[in-house]
Amino acid sequence: MLVVLGDISAMGSALSHAQWSSVLHQFYNILGPHFSLPLHILPGDRDMGKCSQLRTNILTLTADHMPALDSAGCSTFQIANVSFVSLNSMALLCENDDLRFGVEKVVERASVEFQRRAGVQMDRGIDFVEEVEMSADFQWRETGMTSGTGPVVLLHFPLYRPNRITHRAYKNSLCSDIDVGMYELTHTLPANSTEYICRALKPRIVISAHAHRFSDNIHADGTCEVTVPAMNWANNEKPGFAFVTFGHNAISVSHCVFAQEWYLLTVYFSLLLSSLAIVFLVNRATFGKN
Repeated sequence: MLVVLGDISAMGSALSHAQWSSVLHQFYNILGPHFSLPLHILPGDRDMGKCSQLRTNILTLTADHMPALDSAGCSTFQIANVSFVSLNSMALLCENDDLRFGVEKVVERASVEFQRRAGVQMDRGIDFVEEVEMSADFQWRETGMTSGTGPVVLLHFPLYRPNRITHRAYKNSLCSDIDVGMYELTHTLPANSTEYICRALKPRIVISAHAHRFSDNIHADGTCEVTVPAMNWANNEKPGFAFVTFGHNAISVSHCVFAQEWYLLTVYFSLLLSSLAIVFLVNRATFGKN
């Protein structure tokens, strides 16, 4: 399965239906033969714009062009025996009430479903979903599930990290925290949204993006998060992608990075100059014989 964690467009909030179709067509052409695989795309900040631009109609326009997203920009699905919950990070970051309530409903229903599967006794059940709809703040509760027994959670923005020093970046993912898009690369979900997701879902693993670097982090409650790099050369970064393999009792994560753009250009010009030099020498030798 292919999962794209947002930002398939540069300025998605300004695109029309026809322009979105063109962007998707170009993206599918990039996938090539891999397009036949199951595909899931969730919205990013470049796709939806800044918080001041976040509106239901923009989300509807975006979601219409991304497979299997609901009206809140979320999705729940299962591949083989692995369950996924894909959440609209923009709604949680911007705290847009209408969209955020839609995200909360998805989280609560997924939480209830996983508790049922685990045989956990629920004292409030589905009624809690209705309470969330009328609440201005997140409603905290313990699910009775143990950490790491829930679904795989997919996000565009990483979870909140109170101590950035605990963030472990890999040596082959060098980049600086500078603004290359709608929001700075250091942006994360708010602390309350992070706690809500971890408490309600007890994620098996959280896979996020946006930071343009590959890293992993273990949160205080034991939740494991992996942040994947972007597939672009912005600001001399190394584009890449991650492989995640789910076993019965283990998860394997590996990643591949491409050479930096300047390196490829150097190799290209070196080959070009070598070819021109060979052609020049051949022509000179031919002229000398004549």
